[in-house]
Amino acid sequence: MTRDLISHLKTEISLGLVDGGNTSAYSSFNVKRYPYFLLLSALFLCLPMCRGSKSIKVQVPHGFSGSVLVDCKAHAGLPAEIVQVDAAGRGAASTCPENGANVTVYRDGAPLDHAAVKWNRTGDQILVGFQFEVR
Repeated sequence: MTRDLISHLKTEISLGLVDGGNTSAYSSFNVKRYPYFLLLSALFLCLPMCRGSKSIKVQVPHGFSGSVLVDCKAHAGLPAEIVQVDAAGRGAASTCPENGANVTVYRDGAPLDHAAVKWNRTGDQILVGFQFEVR
């Protein structure tokens, strides 16, 4: 076991993972790689914020007001197109947005106020659609 430990330490020293005998605070951290570490850390921290707004657009018919129910055909991502709602208030999206996506409703090209979105899920918590009221 001791030979394995010594062999392992020799390998780490030869690869530069351990500074051979230096007892400073930076002995286990390769200072030459520090700028790359900072760059990658900043990238991973910014990535969720830089992805853009999660928004789904829904178009209702002229003069429509009432309940809207949108069913989803797939379960990942945002629909690439605007979801069209018929006169009965039914629509279908190619994919289901993530919970918490912003729903923007349009009528005659202008954004509308609508009630809070209710996300419809199966018993296994799979998102299958959403509904809301248009005033």
